[in-house]
Amino acid sequence: RLARVLRLVRLAHTIQGFDSLYLITTALQGSLGILVWAGVLFFLMQTCLALFLTSYLTETFFNEEDILLEDRQQVYTYFG
Repeated sequence: RLARVLRLVRLAHTIQGFDSLYLITTALQGSLGILVWAGVLFFLMQTCLALFLTSYLTETFFNEEDILLEDRQQVYTYFG
């Protein structure tokens, strides 16, 4: 009888552990859509900023003859 009671107590602890695991997995599953949209939005913002920076540097920095060639090459090496 004592063994059965101990097994029952152990089973109760196991079920409580699965309850928290279920809570964690459902929370992650519910927030997955928001995480994907946040990643897409971050990717688009980063791409737009990179295009703007490249366009700005090309027009104002790389095509200027007043700026030394060494400085332009250093910026090109750093930014691409």
